[in-house]
Amino acid sequence: MKANAASVHSTIAGGRHGLLGLAVSSTTYQTITGTPFITLQNPGALPIIPPKNLTSAQMSENVHQHRESLRIWREYVATELALKQMLLASFEEEVYFKGIRSRHVGFQNSTLLQMLQHLYTNYGIITPTDLEDNDVQMRENFDANKPIEELFEQIEEAVEYADAANAPYNETHIVSRAILLVFKTGIYNDSCREWRKRPITEQTWNNFKEDFTKAHRDLLVQQTTRPNPFQEANAALAHFQAKTDEIIEHMSNSSVDSMVISTLTDPNTTNTTSDLSSMKELVQKL
Repeated sequence: MKANAASVHSTIAGGRHGLLGLAVSSTTYQTITGTPFITLQNPGALPIIPPKNLTSAQMSENVHQHRESLRIWREYVATELALKQMLLASFEEEVYFKGIRSRHVGFQNSTLLQMLQHLYTNYGIITPTDLEDNDVQMRENFDANKPIEELFEQIEEAVEYADAANAPYNETHIVSRAILLVFKTGIYNDSCREWRKRPITEQTWNNFKEDFTKAHRDLLVQQTTRPNPFQEANAALAHFQAKTDEIIEHMSNSSVDSMVISTLTDPNTTNTTSDLSSMKELVQKL
C-alpha cells in the first residue's frame, strides 16, 4: 500500500513521494521526506469569488486554480479509496473492521490510517518489550565495510515499526542515533565534523542520507587509489615462501653435512654451542 501510494504522482509536499502520506503517520512522513503531508479538503463544487472587483484575467485564474484543486482532491480521494479496497481484499471477510464500519456508509468516513491503526491496536499488538527490542536493533552497530544503504534501511525499518505501534520517533532522535552509529565506525570522523557544522534546521534525515552517501562514495574512491596493505602482506609472504623453498632445495642438493641439516630441521634439538657454530658455517656456505 505504501509503494502504491507513493507511486501516484502528486504535487503535495513537493511531489517526490506521491501520496505516501495516506499510508503513514504525519510524523513518520515528515521524518522520511523532510516536509509535512497536507491532508486535502474538498474545495467545493464552485470557486470562491472574493468580494472585490477582479479583472477578467484574475477571474479566469481563480476558476483555473479551483478546477486544479478539485482535480487534485478527487485523485487524492480515489487513491485512498483504492488503498482501502486493497486492505479489505487482504481478508476473507470484513469481521476485523466491523468496529469502525458504518452501517450506512461503510468505511467512507474512515481514513486508511485509521483502519490500519485499528488492526494494529486490536490484532497486531506491539508490546513495550517489542518496542524496546526494536530500539535495540535500531542502535545496533553498523559494519563500515557494508554499503551505507544498509544503515539507512536499519534506521527506517525501526521507524516504520514504531509508527505501526503509534509510538513514532521524531527526526531529532533518528538523526542523532544515525550520526552516532557512523561516528562509532571510526572512518567517518571528517564527515561527522562537517555534519555538526550544518545549521540545526538543515540536520534532517534526508540531508543525512545525502551527505553520508557522498562520504561513503569518497571512502570507496580512496580505497581504490591507495595501496592495499593486505595485498602487500600477501606478496611479501609469497616472496618469503619462495626463498624458503629455494634454500631448502639447495640444502637438499648440496654437500652440506647431514647432521647440520638434521640439527636445523629437528624441532626437538636443543641449541648448543656446537649447533650454533654449525649454523654459522651453513650460512657462509649458502
